[in-house]
Amino acid sequence: MSDMEELARVKRDIEEIKARDSFMTKLSEWATVIGLPVTMAGVYAGTQLAVNLRYPSARPVKNLWTSHLRIFSKDLDFPIVKFSLNPYSKIDRARALIVQGRNKEGKTTLFATCIPWWRRYGPFAYKGILFDGRQGKGVDSFKEWQTSQLFGQTTKGGAELTITLEDFQNRQWVRGLLANFLPFVRPKPAIVIVDQCEELLKRFPDEALGWCDQLADLQCRQNLARIFFVVNSSAGAKSLLNLNRGRRFDLAELEPLDHDQALNVSGLEVPRFEACASNIGLYKDTVNVPADELEAEVSYTMRKWEDDFHIPYSVKYDPSWAGVDETEFDATLLRALRARLETKANKYTEEKINDRIAWTAAAIEGTTPPVLRDMTAKEWSKKLVFTRAERFGYLDPDTLASEVKHTLSVPVPAAALVEKEERKP
Repeated sequence: MSDMEELARVKRDIEEIKARDSFMTKLSEWATVIGLPVTMAGVYAGTQLAVNLRYPSARPVKNLWTSHLRIFSKDLDFPIVKFSLNPYSKIDRARALIVQGRNKEGKTTLFATCIPWWRRYGPFAYKGILFDGRQGKGVDSFKEWQTSQLFGQTTKGGAELTITLEDFQNRQWVRGLLANFLPFVRPKPAIVIVDQCEELLKRFPDEALGWCDQLADLQCRQNLARIFFVVNSSAGAKSLLNLNRGRRFDLAELEPLDHDQALNVSGLEVPRFEACASNIGLYKDTVNVPADELEAEVSYTMRKWEDDFHIPYSVKYDPSWAGVDETEFDATLLRALRARLETKANKYTEEKINDRIAWTAAAIEGTTPPVLRDMTAKEWSKKLVFTRAERFGYLDPDTLASEVKHTLSVPVPAAALVEKEERKP
């Protein structure tokens, strides 16, 4: 082999070595680029696993959109009504929010569709828990409903939610660490939505109201959450608003669409929509009802909804009753009860009204006003049974207890106060 051929061979070997080195260098660079995020993901996953083991929640706080609400925005029946109310824009650190709207108005769908896109995914997404009050009908006790909603254990005595929210705060250990140096950086509170809260109040009035009161504390005092209560009627809203530990609730009402707003909804038959009390759910449910039967069907359905899904009166007494002088409380309550019964002249004769007033007077004798104001319907019924005289044997204590509770749930009638004023010298 000549020198020239040997030199050419050596050059070819050198080029091959350079090509291999170049390839290995690029491969190493790509491995570094790919390996860095993989390593970071592994560190994050390991950290999250450690956190999960350290803070095992009965029902962990999850992405509100993907885990709870997205299902309510899928496959919506046409036409689709949009409301101006955005509950998330009314979040307040100091007060929970009550969202009041009629049955099938679209309250749950509103919570799903109002979440901004940047609050659905990623680091700024809302994290929270959704409670369903409708499932209270399938259990025997409030404790059982609460436990089943949180996938917890009855041995925890109903403390699962507090544990879950505290765990959610503790998981945000980076924010917690930074909060020591930057006070404005704090762990994010969770979003808690109590959907169909009024159905829960209807099924378990006393236990549910106390639970809602404690739930408001998780926001107003402990800053662990932002709470939303969804109710159907003013009685459901007042049950929460009448809780007397300061102003801890705001009320946002979901108003029906007016005529001009309805005209802007694509595909909506406005005259029929207005005949359905401007209720989009009722409009869709009665789409096959003939026009001449629509009015009767709408009236029947709305009455049935009130019977099935509304509480008849505020579970908590109206604050005006706290201002009645203790020496006049019994007499004022009896006058207010008489005024209420007299509005039902077609149901109660004067004799029946007098019997009910006499029975109530015997039941409340010797009981202090604070106790009377806070007595539940069941306690009123038991008290009436205990003091039932023979001539009251034909009366139903549960019905009268309901009338008394209804009387206490509304402001003190002016007529009851006028008589008191007239007796003053």
